[in-house]
Parts: sequence; C-alpha cells; structure tokens
Amino acid sequence: MSMDIISGIVVATSMLMLAIALTGIFAVRMSRDDVSNTKHQEIFSRMRGMQGTLVVIYFVATTHLLLIAQQLSLALGNFVVGLALVVVQFIEPTIRGGRQSPGEQDNWRR
Repeated sequence: MSMDIISGIVVATSMLMLAIALTGIFAVRMSRDDVSNTKHQEIFSRMRGMQGTLVVIYFVATTHLLLIAQQLSLALGNFVVGLALVVVQFIEPTIRGGRQSPGEQDNWRR
C-alpha cells in the first residue's frame, strides 16, 4: 500500500515538473517571435497563471492520493498548503492590484 502512495506521488510530481517545463519552453518560443516588451509581459503573465493552476492541480491530486490511502492528517496538511498557495497565487494579487499606492492618482498628469 505504501509503495502505491509513493509511486502515485512520484508520478504526480513528475507530471507537474514536465508540464511546468513545457509551459516555460512554449513561453520562450512564443516570445522569441515578437520583440515588443508588452507582448513578453503578457505571455509570461499568462504562463505564470497556467503554472499556478498546475500547482493547484498537483496539490488536489496529492490530497486525493492521500485520502485514498487513508492518511487523513497528511491529506489535511496537504490541503491547507494547497489552499495557502491558491490564496498567494490568485487572491492576493487581485486584492493588491485593486489598490492604488499613495501619489499614484497624480501619475496620469506627467
């Protein structure tokens, strides 16, 4: 039973690493064709979002594997770490993006 858990987590981890490497390669190839700086930022911000989504999927998969193996405390800890990553990756930048820094409202005049 423990070998099944280990092999499942190894497969999930290797798939995560492969997917993140492929998104990085595709981002570099797409940005190589266009030389504009705004296009580079758009491509890499989209790839960062995709990689964040892959990490969330990884934590859901490993939590599911641990639940199948009836390792409830490990699954709960894994779920909490995955939830913290969701907050850091998706919710916190959205909240921070909505605020204006002091003096930012006058930048449009310059």
